[in-house]
Amino acid sequence: MFKEKYRPQFHFTPAKGWMNDPNGLIYFQGEYHLFYQHNPYSINWDSMHWGHAVSRDMLHWKHLPIAYTPETEIDDYFSGSSILDEHNATGFFKPGETGMVNIFTHRDNGVQQQSIGYSADGRHFTRYLECVLPNPGREDFRDPKVIWLKDKKRFLMALAVYDHVEFYTSKDLKKWTFYSKFGELEGTHHGVWECPELFELPVRGTDEKRWVLLVNDQGSSKNQYFIGRFEGKKFVSENPRSLHLMLDGGTDNYAAQSFSNMPDGRCVLIGLMVAPNLFNCAPTNPWRSNMTLPRELWLEETPEGIRLFQRPVEEVSTLRGEKLSLSGEHVDRTLRVTDHIAPQFDAELVIDVEKSTAIQAGIQFCVGKSQEIVVSYDLQRQMLYVNRSMSGDMSYADDIPPYHEMKLRPRDGKISLRILMDHCALEVFDLNGEAAISAQVFPDAEQGEMHLFSRKGDTLFERLDVYAMNSIWED
Repeated sequence: MFKEKYRPQFHFTPAKGWMNDPNGLIYFQGEYHLFYQHNPYSINWDSMHWGHAVSRDMLHWKHLPIAYTPETEIDDYFSGSSILDEHNATGFFKPGETGMVNIFTHRDNGVQQQSIGYSADGRHFTRYLECVLPNPGREDFRDPKVIWLKDKKRFLMALAVYDHVEFYTSKDLKKWTFYSKFGELEGTHHGVWECPELFELPVRGTDEKRWVLLVNDQGSSKNQYFIGRFEGKKFVSENPRSLHLMLDGGTDNYAAQSFSNMPDGRCVLIGLMVAPNLFNCAPTNPWRSNMTLPRELWLEETPEGIRLFQRPVEEVSTLRGEKLSLSGEHVDRTLRVTDHIAPQFDAELVIDVEKSTAIQAGIQFCVGKSQEIVVSYDLQRQMLYVNRSMSGDMSYADDIPPYHEMKLRPRDGKISLRILMDHCALEVFDLNGEAAISAQVFPDAEQGEMHLFSRKGDTLFERLDVYAMNSIWED
């Protein structure tokens, strides 16, 4: 187990069975808790449980028994969040004791409503049998994200309701009052909205703060975000309505959620590396689906306005092993870096754009017969690309998007990338935090050449550092 074909070695996967949305991410009693949508009986979506794992570093995970199991064949535990009940507002815990409260959508006989459960030790879980937010007659009424509003001494819930987000408040997590709504005329609407995420962040280098609202558009398999403020009860976006901001340039980072109660104040997010339209088809067994690496988020002012930045948490670098390096390489066509490298590496690539004449340049890996994965930069259009059109097994589904792109401007005349490849999980980041692209790929591991390339001109590759990555499952 954990050595099967395509099994990621430093991305989280369930031991077996189906997994989708990350749920209830929280730091509690010295551990990071990751819950997730889980079907333990099949590698296909059905019978939604809350799977559970814990970690001391957000990388090395220990699988624990299922936290919540459907009571009947016609109910499910859908997505939700967790929060620290620091002052025992629920009355679930002993005097002076703090506990974890899980807030989730409980689908009972087809009706989506909000329920809660709780744990004093992070190991044993009890569902509160009363529904805390009944369904008012909507088909889509789900995925509660709950935070604590310190200034108002209230809990705030963000809930996905078909084509918008509704906000509710509560003093005790048991009785909720409608607060406001947002989004019917904002953002993209290719499908229903799902899995909202809400947090407040400082804007680096300023004394200002902004609220960030993430919400997933199921039809486009994109996680869009809004920068704004709460004016009175209402969330007001600073985005022009014509501007659509995306967390990720790929289609395989969905339902992302941040940890609550972080001990060091970082905002850390984990997403699901599965596009909704590709559910139930990835060629893996006895598990299906993996999470993204944990990403740290922050806000910065850019010429276009305040934007969300991201990078893998610093803990990821502790998995690095043996290193292969090149520096100062001028390439006018192709340079072979190595004849074979396992599809399990962490690479940093810096291109000196000002000293290059090429139209496009980048790196090819998992190269072999009718196979390659390409990460490239268009120097004229200032676009970052991932091309997975020949990335291995592409027969597992129809209409797999072969190309991903995201705008990326040089900084100090250079493009600096971090490429993390993990068997079937590819994540590409701008080292400065401005761009990220996530993609599922299923290459033949025996075909493992790596090349640098330059098209229609010369490219100065300032450096390439490729690190082997240790497995998180070896212990």
